[in-house]
Amino acid sequence: MSASSKFEVMAEVVKTRRTVREYTDEVVSREILERILDIARWSPSGSNVQDWRFVIVTNKKLLKAIKMFSPGWVGDGNPVAVVLCSDRKWAYEKAGPLARDVMYLVHAGIVAQTIALLAHSIGLGTNMIMSFSKEAVKQILSLPESWEPIMIVLIGYPKHIPEPPPRLSLSELALWR
Repeated sequence: MSASSKFEVMAEVVKTRRTVREYTDEVVSREILERILDIARWSPSGSNVQDWRFVIVTNKKLLKAIKMFSPGWVGDGNPVAVVLCSDRKWAYEKAGPLARDVMYLVHAGIVAQTIALLAHSIGLGTNMIMSFSKEAVKQILSLPESWEPIMIVLIGYPKHIPEPPPRLSLSELALWR
């Protein structure tokens, strides 16, 4: 595939991905989730820290408990929740205080976007949630001490795909010097 063709495929995936809040009851298989996360682990991270950790939640009772502490989780259906965490101790040991205190958020954003694009490319919808109680989620999932929940990425089969929201023009976003 030519570079131009690859660009067009990626451009279509990026431009058509939407935040999905309504999911069907169809179950996303473990095989599909493993496939997505196995590729997502190739996402870049500063100093190759790879501090992200994935907690894949399919248990209905745990999902219900997490949703109770997640005001950003609206909608219904049967999504899986991938709780994206950072091992802050690992980050510090690999790359120091900058990785532990700042870079981990960038790493989480990069890997979350990778997950969302991969999921969309195979017909799944995602919703990236940052409005939740980190303390409650950490307790509900019995996370290791050094793991901090950063984001919840819901993955499921969309009931419908929302229309694209308006976007600022490139001229409103970029300065050329």
